[in-house]
Amino acid sequence: MPRRLVKHEELDTACDLPVTVVNLFRMGLVCGVLAVYTPHSLSTEMGDGDSPELLASACTNSLPHPPGYPLYTILLQLWLGLGLNPHLLSACFGALASAAVFDAVLLLSMTVCSGALPLIFGITTAAHYSLATLRFHTVVEVFPLNSALLSWTFYFGTRWLLRSPGQCPWQCGLLMGLAASNQHTSLLFLPSFIFIALRRLPWSAVLKLGVCFAVGLLPYIYLPFLQG
Repeated sequence: MPRRLVKHEELDTACDLPVTVVNLFRMGLVCGVLAVYTPHSLSTEMGDGDSPELLASACTNSLPHPPGYPLYTILLQLWLGLGLNPHLLSACFGALASAAVFDAVLLLSMTVCSGALPLIFGITTAAHYSLATLRFHTVVEVFPLNSALLSWTFYFGTRWLLRSPGQCPWQCGLLMGLAASNQHTSLLFLPSFIFIALRRLPWSAVLKLGVCFAVGLLPYIYLPFLQG
């Protein structure tokens, strides 16, 4: 039985390699990032910056400083409800971001031979093993979730531009909305995204994109239920 190959027309990758090989590299990357991040995430210290406030807000159902970070607060409360280390949540977000970067680079390479796949793996690994990345993905902060959301937005946006520019990239709209519900620096990417969408999409698709973005903002509904 012939091995199934990943073709340019398929959604998840852009190379002519066996799907199993690509999935193994992706899973190996995610597991490797988690293996490196997890020991640094087991600390019981609260950390500095906004970490103490975010932890206190999640534990007491109170409101963090503006803009409130509703998405991260909700996820952190659910995570703590499972009795898990809060720093480990950031490590998981970092692993998700690494998978998105891997897929995006693989997609941008367009034609990938078996020798180039380890290179892409190495580039993505090096980016997520740097000291700065390691530090910010092993503390209670909104930045790891921001990194994951924007990385996947970049991947879906790249896939849309390269493969289906006439379709509505609803995933990008939803992820951008969720990113805005997490940390407002993500809005810096919004003008360029709107510019590209207006140039390439019909008005009906732009409207759908706006609706998806609005859906991503729904976590803000949670803020009034938090104690001031």
